[in-house]
Amino acid sequence: MLASDTARLVLAALLLLVGPVPLLAKSENEALLLTYIQAWNSGDLESLDSIVTEDFVRHGNYGSADSRDDLKKRIEGFRNFYRDLHIEVQDSFASDTKGAMRWRFKGGYGETSFEIDAINFSMYHFIDGRISQEWVAGNATDFWTSMGYTIMPPGTRMVPPPIEVPVGHELLEKPAIDGRKLTAYSEQSGLQASSRAGQVEIATDVDCLLALDRRQVGWLGADQSVTLSLERGKYFLQASSRGGSLFFSEELEIRKGKKTPVEIKAPGRVIIHPCNRTAEDLDSGLMWQMTDNGDDISLPAAEAYCRDSNQGGYTDWRLPSIFELEKLYAPETGESKRFKTIPGITLTGCCPWTTTPHGDFHWTFVFYNGLRYIKYQSIGKASRALCVRNTWESPQIVE
Repeated sequence: MLASDTARLVLAALLLLVGPVPLLAKSENEALLLTYIQAWNSGDLESLDSIVTEDFVRHGNYGSADSRDDLKKRIEGFRNFYRDLHIEVQDSFASDTKGAMRWRFKGGYGETSFEIDAINFSMYHFIDGRISQEWVAGNATDFWTSMGYTIMPPGTRMVPPPIEVPVGHELLEKPAIDGRKLTAYSEQSGLQASSRAGQVEIATDVDCLLALDRRQVGWLGADQSVTLSLERGKYFLQASSRGGSLFFSEELEIRKGKKTPVEIKAPGRVIIHPCNRTAEDLDSGLMWQMTDNGDDISLPAAEAYCRDSNQGGYTDWRLPSIFELEKLYAPETGESKRFKTIPGITLTGCCPWTTTPHGDFHWTFVFYNGLRYIKYQSIGKASRALCVRNTWESPQIVE
């Protein structure tokens, strides 16, 4: 259905609601509606004293108000936020008690380069020659398309604009495991092995740092294996993740001429450290703080929050990119929580900040519906900071 068809249907429905319109009353109250819109355009807030009642109520998401004084504050806020705010009345009608209007809303979107041009509808109730209530139905289609969103047919979701990633904001991939130290150790152990030696064959499904008797012997990559020749005796084998999470410990007994198989498996997707409140995601190789900062803050404040954090003894915390953040979405975890994240991560707000820009905006991710979203840092409600770090930057053993 075209927008013009929708508008005609809405006006027709409003006409049925209002019923027969006395000509004189229509003229007087329509003039009242025009004066009301003029106050929005001019900023003459004192004129509202003779236009709306003291207990005036405005319903809807577009500047709701619960008194005349509150309405003045809302209008002042709109005028301060939207550049070159202008409202144009396209259709209106009124009876002695009810009225309706179709109006066009134009203005620059805050400090951004976006220009909003949207058709909206209002219904009114009059008491003693003043407006007592207003119901606003905004046209979200025009609002979102002006910021690059694609509106799909009814029953489907909005499609956000594609992510155009500036240089330096790409998803960082885990560097390949450097197994040279382990290879050298393996060759050395074989050369030095006596006739009393046996072997241990180690296989793993996860990147891990191996240690024998608490001495690091090298990295072993996922789905790889290595065979070590060791003299007969007992050894203590350990494996830790890239982020230093110790998740495997086993005592081995090497026997002369025998091969001992050892299979090291990942303990799950996430390794949680309750003491330092961190969670290591083995899939991405990223370590996250287990929860966000707990309060809505601006983007610069969120960046500073992570930069200044030393949680867990680490000092390289940062805000994630949109690609890193959305990897935390897990709608089928089985956990009954509003914001669907992987185990170990708990959010107090739906949409943490990211460093990935989109024009004047930044991307975020909505964790209750799994959608990307663009958000301007100074508009409306701020977001929260969930900090992340690359585990391969400074791996340490965490007991």
